[in-house]
Amino acid sequence: MQYKTLIYWIILIVFSISIFAQEHYELTYSLKDLENKQKIKDILVEITAVNKDTGEEYTLTNFITNNQITIHREKGNYNIIIKVDDLNTDGKDYYYESTLDLKENTQKEALLFSTGTLRGSVVDNLNNLVKADLRFECSKDYGEKLRSTDKYGYFNVNYMPIGNCRIIASKGDSIGLSDIKIEKGEVTEVQIKLDKSKKSNLLVYIFALILIIVIVILFSKFKRNKPIKKSLIKKEETISKRTKDITKTLNEKELAVVSFLLQNKYKSTQANIMHNTQIPKTTLIRILDSLKNKKIIEIVTFGKLKKVNLTNWFLDK
Repeated sequence: MQYKTLIYWIILIVFSISIFAQEHYELTYSLKDLENKQKIKDILVEITAVNKDTGEEYTLTNFITNNQITIHREKGNYNIIIKVDDLNTDGKDYYYESTLDLKENTQKEALLFSTGTLRGSVVDNLNNLVKADLRFECSKDYGEKLRSTDKYGYFNVNYMPIGNCRIIASKGDSIGLSDIKIEKGEVTEVQIKLDKSKKSNLLVYIFALILIIVIVILFSKFKRNKPIKKSLIKKEETISKRTKDITKTLNEKELAVVSFLLQNKYKSTQANIMHNTQIPKTTLIRILDSLKNKKIIEIVTFGKLKKVNLTNWFLDK
């Protein structure tokens, strides 16, 4: 009997040591409204911390009278989700999601996005509830995600981003959609009817795509065949004989670049040259390299900006 008691105490001590060996840190979030930076308090808060390395998930739900909530977790990388419900409203009210590398006791400010709640159903042409796939196209991208209804055809999203949203439901070859507006703290209800065919929509998309391709091809052909406006070099006394002689050896596009520089105080930027000569970027780069090799221009780079200058040698200065 004494032997069994001793083993029990040894196991208990080892277990206790292993628990306390994992050092936990205090993580406190101060909750504020993202829009007006006001403190959010007297609310029901659910905070979830998911360890990104181990997959361990911890959730704490608490009603707080101030705007702070605290949890204790061991060192690690976490995905933090905070959901807030003001019990005075019909829907859910705030949502926050972020990542955190917890290495010590930490205090952070959480700026929460405003949300509302969506409840809905999907029916077929005979108004029978059906299970369907869902897609949301909203003006803002945060909150809970949902990909389908339940097996009865109902769906519920507690934390939807406020603003305009389009819901697209589909099942087989049928599709339906509804445009809604989510208000902060309010419950929005919607029913989507599968009254359109994906095949008909697909034909519309294919036709539109073909039309766009044809327009792009015609535009490209027009632009390619459009003659480059030659800005004839003004016969000024300031232009040297060397400059005149060299320009006679240039091809059409090289001459367009050099003429533009001559008329703009011998310097400009690559972007400005491309815009005014209407030479495509890849073609212009080859032309500039050719002119640089001929010692006609020099290129100076400032970050992403490329300045192009006519050389003193070309200008015979």
